[in-house]
Amino acid sequence: MVFDFLDIVDRAMTGEKIDERERDMRLFRRVEELVKELDLRCPVDTAVPSDDTLADEVFDASLRLAADIGAYCTTTNRVIEFTEDELKEAVKSLPMEITVGEGKDTSRIPLRKIEEKSIPTSRVH
Repeated sequence: MVFDFLDIVDRAMTGEKIDERERDMRLFRRVEELVKELDLRCPVDTAVPSDDTLADEVFDASLRLAADIGAYCTTTNRVIEFTEDELKEAVKSLPMEITVGEGKDTSRIPLRKIEEKSIPTSRVH
């Protein structure tokens, strides 16, 4: 199931109601727990790490984080919950390319693979 807009709106209206500060603290605490639990470490001597294992670990931790604490709707002060399976399916269903802007400012942004050499965007004229 790819996310349906109305389903997301419904979750934003019916999810757990929580103060934004409390939600931020939950987020901070959960990040700390995951970093310790998974022993995540970023090399201090590398500006942009290229360690595939680290990238996989960070992605997995991010997925767990999103499933554990959800997204926060500041309009309704409610948590929008997602399961790991929903998040994985959403990632799989990403479009191969998006177009942004209009007229002479239109650009295409293709989906890029890891270590892709092509330029990230291209102008459409």
